[in-house]
Amino acid sequence: MKKYVFIICLFLFAILSPGGASAEFRNDPNGFGGMYWGEPLSQVQPDMHAQFYKYGVNGDPIYLVLIPNANGELYLNGRMVAVTAFHNDRLIAIMIPLLRKPGYETDQAYQELYSHLRQLCGVPDKVETSAAAWSGPYSVLILTKTGQGVAVCLMSVRAAHQEAVNGRL
Repeated sequence: MKKYVFIICLFLFAILSPGGASAEFRNDPNGFGGMYWGEPLSQVQPDMHAQFYKYGVNGDPIYLVLIPNANGELYLNGRMVAVTAFHNDRLIAIMIPLLRKPGYETDQAYQELYSHLRQLCGVPDKVETSAAAWSGPYSVLILTKTGQGVAVCLMSVRAAHQEAVNGRL
């Protein structure tokens, strides 16, 4: 639970800090893996084999989505499963869990991906010992350590603002 509160705080800091989105956040992905903010589930489902997972704390449906190949997007490659959230049938958030590989420590994986993301996206808006956040014109991106490895969390800036206004973030 503390990890989710921390991630929410990073989202809020990144999107509501003075000056808004960072001018440094280059290459804002506007989604991930061929999915884009505001896209309806019906467009995601045929190609990505979306499967209902559960309802989130705010009642929005959460789906597991198979991404056949990340194609180097955000320096990620290969087949992966993303956890996605939809609000009013529109994509608002994507979380990509990167599970620890045998012999590959979480800190090592985090530092490697952090270095790549910093090259791609610029200097993060916020850096903590176990997370970094970038905020751009379309997306908030958070890289965080988890108990199982590392996760890349993305959320539509518009949805993050709306969630904050509604008191759900």
